[in-house]
Amino acid sequence: MNNISKRIVNVLLILSCFAFLVFFLQNKIIFHPFALEGPPVLPVPEFPQLKWENHIFQNSLGNNISAVFLRNESVKETSSKTVILFSHGNAGNNTHRFSKMNIIASLPADIMIYDYSGFGYSSGSADVKTSIEDGLAALKYLKDKFGIDSKQVILYGESIGTGVTACIANRISWNIRGIVLESGFASLKARAAKKIPIIGPIVLVNDYPVDQLLSEYNGPLFIIHSEEDEINPYSDSQKVYEKCPSQKKHFLTLKKYSHNYPIHNDFNYLPAWKKFIESL
Repeated sequence: MNNISKRIVNVLLILSCFAFLVFFLQNKIIFHPFALEGPPVLPVPEFPQLKWENHIFQNSLGNNISAVFLRNESVKETSSKTVILFSHGNAGNNTHRFSKMNIIASLPADIMIYDYSGFGYSSGSADVKTSIEDGLAALKYLKDKFGIDSKQVILYGESIGTGVTACIANRISWNIRGIVLESGFASLKARAAKKIPIIGPIVLVNDYPVDQLLSEYNGPLFIIHSEEDEINPYSDSQKVYEKCPSQKKHFLTLKKYSHNYPIHNDFNYLPAWKKFIESL
């Protein structure tokens, strides 16, 4: 074997070892949970009509899933009541989204946010497939506990939660009231290809193919994204928006905000949410 052949073999061995490492660590690369020793400490309500509640339910794998339900008691209990099911991003836990929930709590809807397996007070560990099961379990719990039909539910995803949201909606044949995607991506494999070229998408076991799934969706869609997002590019949301054939879609473009900036504080954010809900 000549020197060139040896170098090629060595490079291939290094790449193989790296791919092997990425394969076994992919869940730790994708998910960054912050665990809690007990149910989250709920904030003091800013408005008297708001009621915060802790809930626990099980997913199909037997994991206990922790959720927080924010009840807006100013909205009458009717069969047409809207509930926002919030699938959060890939880091932290429910408590890191309470300030956002306080903002959108002024909408004529209840909100439920849940922690993926391994996040917050939820048991188990997170991966792509399990996160989808967590979301489906949350939707089932809304039905079993509160009598909320999926057609009353707006599925709302933030960052990696946009992937969870798209997969949940597809799994229940789009029987939902609407979809909201915030700071999302076109597909996890595409993001993996950008982060770890060639190897990333090859070793990724499961995907959130948002653009592919939304190409089959004809219901209400609302996309929110900042042009300065350095994690999930604005162009990804544009791609999802363009591929979705719905005639009931809306896009809120924000400027100058990084991925982790609290964009819910932007003065355009809440009015755009209200306009979307009014259009349903």
